[in-house]
Amino acid sequence: MQTLWGKLFRRQKPAQTVVERWDTPDGDFLEVHRLAAADGRPRVLLLHGLEGTIRSHYAQGLLHEAARRDWGADLLIFRSCGSEPNRARRFYHSGETTDAAFALEKIVEAFPTSPLAIAGVSLGGNVLLKMLGEKGNNLPTQLRAAAAISVPFDLERSSKRIDRGFSRFYQRFFLNTLRKKAEEKAIRFPDLAPAEKISALRTLEEFDN
Repeated sequence: MQTLWGKLFRRQKPAQTVVERWDTPDGDFLEVHRLAAADGRPRVLLLHGLEGTIRSHYAQGLLHEAARRDWGADLLIFRSCGSEPNRARRFYHSGETTDAAFALEKIVEAFPTSPLAIAGVSLGGNVLLKMLGEKGNNLPTQLRAAAAISVPFDLERSSKRIDRGFSRFYQRFFLNTLRKKAEEKAIRFPDLAPAEKISALRTLEEFDN
């Protein structure tokens, strides 16, 4: 119900962000939507969920809340979820933390006097928590808070649950976009997976495996 309510009834104008493209050390790029704020004001790094975009209602809600508080914000768009396909072979996934860590470093360098927070939603929460555990005591001193929202901690159980009942609606939505992206990636990198195998996928569990 929370997902449907936000999608259908939480109408709001798009937040006033500026889009930047950051080149990554592996020769790819990241799309980042940035909300401006005065020097020294708090900033929040936002990590979206599975197949999220700048148009996701929860992302817009968090951006609007940051703006209401006069905070800056940086919405990191995971690879293959942006406005154009990424160059590298790999996709994003819930255990991939290097892009989030790279974005955090860039923000710290650009805003050394701003207190920082990170918020991750669903898959983004998985990424956030894993990154925090990996960095341990090596996190930047500017980082003051982190929030993981609606996190699917047990990915195996989550993938099985989404294949039952009304949840299949969400599975179908995710699979439609994931299959399309995987098929496009397979055309560019034929050794990744046979196109016919990708087209035959019917569940998220099959996609993950």
